[in-house]
Amino acid sequence: LGYGNAYLAGFKQSRGRYIVIMDGDLTYDPLEMPEFIRLLECGRADFVIGSRLKGRIEEGAMPALHRYVGNPLLTWMLNRLFGAGISDTHSGMRAITRDALEKLNLRAGGMEFASEMVIEASRKKLRIVEVPITYHPRKGSSKLRSISDGWRHLRFMMLYRPTPFLLVPGSVALVLGLGLTLFVLMQEPIRELRTHSLILGSMLLMIGYQTLLSGLYIG
Repeated sequence: LGYGNAYLAGFKQSRGRYIVIMDGDLTYDPLEMPEFIRLLECGRADFVIGSRLKGRIEEGAMPALHRYVGNPLLTWMLNRLFGAGISDTHSGMRAITRDALEKLNLRAGGMEFASEMVIEASRKKLRIVEVPITYHPRKGSSKLRSISDGWRHLRFMMLYRPTPFLLVPGSVALVLGLGLTLFVLMQEPIRELRTHSLILGSMLLMIGYQTLLSGLYIG
């Protein structure tokens, strides 16, 4: 069970020099597969990913929330953090060489597998090429959960790159809390108004300290 687990199990059984993956809900057209293979065969790419946003999205194929908010936001964030430089990081149609696949440390068992594959490819300096594709309406019911799946992708990126999410905010809160606490303690006497400032400073100090430690532990 699990999006990533299904692909990881498939990778273990595959024997080919080139591996193509796509979702099984008929949203992707297998007839577009030869272009992916051609780019791998000629040596122009190690990893090819289909771009729905550069291609054509048929009416009703992608909800407006995913098309204009969720996917662009997560794509921008992944590109910003890991320098992947692609337009559609969560496209489900991809192709990769066997040699390149063996370089990737893929372990995610859920939907975050889609992000992990792109992040690992970028970190391992694989040559990534995009191909515009057509995205069709799915057959059957969708298992996607916009909020929970989006959070899983975001959480995965936070774990992979904790600095902008934990270390920086934690350091800022720690410095502000320490500065405010010391300022209040240096005042004489500590009046009621300053007591509130002391409480705020103490809270910032504890939150910043815990956030900073979490970032250091994860990193």
